[in-house]
Amino acid sequence: MTELPTCWWCGSTADSREHKFKAGELRASHGPEWRGEAAVVHGSFGGQQQDARGPKADELKWPPSMCEDCNNRRSQPFDRAQTGLTELYNLHMLDRRRQPIKAPLSPTGKTIRTYYSLTGPYAQAARAAARAKAARERQRRLKSSTGPDDQGTADPAEGQTATPAP
Repeated sequence: MTELPTCWWCGSTADSREHKFKAGELRASHGPEWRGEAAVVHGSFGGQQQDARGPKADELKWPPSMCEDCNNRRSQPFDRAQTGLTELYNLHMLDRRRQPIKAPLSPTGKTIRTYYSLTGPYAQAARAAARAKAARERQRRLKSSTGPDDQGTADPAEGQTATPAP
């Protein structure tokens, strides 16, 4: 009797196949069906190339490694996060840097580690410049609000002027 694989997450019977690539992203980039001129070719670990007929094609799914509950419900927050990252990347608001690393349990012995960083006005340098500009502007406002005749002292923590008791 053949032993059924177990879900790597919860240990139940693995009765569901995870997509190698998100089905929604495949539909967005290639449409719902891929035949004729719209055919998509997918390579396998054995080096063979196969036509994939659509985002639900068996060639685009891993062998069973998760139970249906973990694949559909439990992994959903991670799928949503990946969708958000992809949207930011497509809007040119996110940069992706990929680095191959060793992965002894992978069929190829390696995998890809991905580093993400925001770009443009959301990049670290741009945010630091905006914070520095805001701090300079705040200091300018504080200095102009306490003139030489003013008895008060500026309280940077409160953003208010305190007047000493008579």
